[in-house]
Amino acid sequence: MNARTIATNLLDYNKWRQIQNQLLTNLVSLTSPPSPSQPASLMPHHILTDEDAFTIKHASTGKCLGTGTSSDLSLTSCDADNGSNLWKWGSGHRLFHVATSLCLALDVRNKALALVDCGSNILLWWRCLDGAVYTVYEMGLVVSDGKVVAKRDTLDNWLRGGTQDNICQRPYHVVHSTGGSSAGAPCEFPFKYNDSWYHGCLPDADFPGLSWCATTSDYDQDRKMGHCLIPGM
Repeated sequence: MNARTIATNLLDYNKWRQIQNQLLTNLVSLTSPPSPSQPASLMPHHILTDEDAFTIKHASTGKCLGTGTSSDLSLTSCDADNGSNLWKWGSGHRLFHVATSLCLALDVRNKALALVDCGSNILLWWRCLDGAVYTVYEMGLVVSDGKVVAKRDTLDNWLRGGTQDNICQRPYHVVHSTGGSSAGAPCEFPFKYNDSWYHGCLPDADFPGLSWCATTSDYDQDRKMGHCLIPGM
């Protein structure tokens, strides 16, 4: 083998190594989680707003479950454009309040309803029976003296605003993911990131046009994420 052949082969080998290194760099960048220093305050709380959010309307009064001037639960005029009236189903049958990024809970000890941190140990799951919305011990949402409380054997009906359907007919929306650090696990909504709760995919500052989600309830702790597979995006 002469010197020219050796030089040509060496050049081809170096080009191949450069291509291989670039491919590895791209692969690592695609599977890296978003920067933890990215400020959560600059991100929208959700992308999947139109399809996922709904109002919870009390059939008898025509009012909607939401919050007033404070974060306390109350009945207000129904307005689908007002975030204080909007809810989403979360994993584990949780009801996520869009405006406050808190979850509806029942404190069994004093039978009090409240909006609490979505990672709280207080009872957070809710289900439907016909038009009733209830939790453990058949404690259901009831309007009593103009206030929303929890009582047993309720006959109060709650509807998804603008329809005659109960709110469980708008189920939790499963979003699958790809890449990242979760091997294609589905998104977990809501999830905690930078000490705030999010119910929806967030834009990835490192990859314009892509959005990401956590695949466990606490990204700050578990660092598990993936890029959202959302049709049309």
